[in-house]
Amino acid sequence: LWLSDGDTEKAVTFGANLGRDADTMATMAGSVAGALQGMAGIKAAWRARLGEAALLEQEQLAVRLAAVALSKAAQERAAQAWLETIAS
Repeated sequence: LWLSDGDTEKAVTFGANLGRDADTMATMAGSVAGALQGMAGIKAAWRARLGEAALLEQEQLAVRLAAVALSKAAQERAAQAWLETIAS
């Protein structure tokens, strides 16, 4: 990841050519670089192939995951308020 300067394509390519457990290294480096860069940091051709390969569009999954996280955060805030009421 450091060698690629955060570039997703370079991170995957470098990781894949590193040797040893190359598929894992490429996956990890590409995942972190992709998370840092967002969708714009992943080539359109790669994004199109991801959509073909995935049973559930990754973008839809990310939106659903964000909604769950927001819901859990709201539940935690409500629980915190309730605990503060009890404690006072």
